[in-house]
Amino acid sequence: MKWLESAPFDRHDLSVFLRHLALLTPDAIPVVAVSRSGADCTGLDAWYGPASLLEVWPY
Repeated sequence: MKWLESAPFDRHDLSVFLRHLALLTPDAIPVVAVSRSGADCTGLDAWYGPASLLEVWPY
């Protein structure tokens, strides 16, 4: 998990995440980013922002 206030999730963040993931499991699992500031890279299986999360949150 990584939280950036004002920068999008980018290829550097993805690279670091994938290296750490490889240390945890050899299994292929979906790569999902949840970011307040968007995503600026390819290679994600999904990306969710604040509006996406609020759409499914029960009020």
